[in-house]
Amino acid sequence: MDGWQAPLVGSRVPYEVIGGQVVELPTELAELDPAQQAFLKDAVLGGFVWGLEDEEGWALAESAGGGAAAFPLWSSEGGASACADGDWADYTPSAVSLDDLLEHWLPSMQRDGYHVGVNWDASLEGVEVPPLELQADLELMISLMDAEGLLPREGAEDGNG
Repeated sequence: MDGWQAPLVGSRVPYEVIGGQVVELPTELAELDPAQQAFLKDAVLGGFVWGLEDEEGWALAESAGGGAAAFPLWSSEGGASACADGDWADYTPSAVSLDDLLEHWLPSMQRDGYHVGVNWDASLEGVEVPPLELQADLELMISLMDAEGLLPREGAEDGNG
């Protein structure tokens, strides 16, 4: 059995994460829209996502596919701010921790029939994803980045880790 190798599970594609650090994305992440890939990467590294909120609640938009409303989220405060214009001029960016997003928000959005708009541009166009699909993609990115040692270790900032 010389030269035997375990079969590859799916193909992998190189992807720059930060500062020249390259990881190989599994096919299911590599085939995503670049804006969605950026959302996943930045949300996992930053630990937060951003929505737009005013005194009456969170900004929602019509889903491009009709039916369900879309709940737009961005992986940066700047991305959210760029969309606080026009009908959303009175909205301000508000942070949601990645933990809350995964544990509470996405399951609730799924139950309520929403889609999630990820990293929409200033004209409010971009990718819409079912909440549980986004949750699975985020969990896969977390696992991948953790395996590559790219996530901060708990306690590392206080010298205990």
